[in-house]
Amino acid sequence: MSVTVRVEGMEKLEQKLKKLLRKMGPDEIEPVLFDAAAIVTEQVQANVNRINRVSGRLSRSPVTKQLELRQGENPRPAISAIERNWRLAKGAPHAHLVERGTTGPRTIKKKSVLRSKTGQFFGKVVAPMSAQPFFKPAWQVTKGRALDYVKRKLARQVEGGV
Repeated sequence: MSVTVRVEGMEKLEQKLKKLLRKMGPDEIEPVLFDAAAIVTEQVQANVNRINRVSGRLSRSPVTKQLELRQGENPRPAISAIERNWRLAKGAPHAHLVERGTTGPRTIKKKSVLRSKTGQFFGKVVAPMSAQPFFKPAWQVTKGRALDYVKRKLARQVEGGV
């Protein structure tokens, strides 16, 4: 038994694919990725605001960033992150301690932190801190919604562009 397959319209399909690739370049995809990362960042912000005893820096630290470098024709990735640079007004270098907690006592690196106005040193050990996760739960709640957003937006661009 022999089977013969004949495909018609390959030229049209090839033209449509080339048009799609031109239309869906990195400049069209990057804003969609950024918006999807912003969905996660919004949930992170909501989780941070629910945590008691957070500093102002931690509440200002969730950010959405588009990474700088583009690898060839691939779009630049967008991420939801915590700004940890302590030199910035919104930097929270202690975010990982709040997210994961500490298992044991921590040692203060600068002893002047625990000195009173009289110069008396009170100690150098800080008690353990329980975890108050805010980032991982936000990712677990929003990853499906962010992925659906990307699929929906790119599908609209594909349908509208071909």
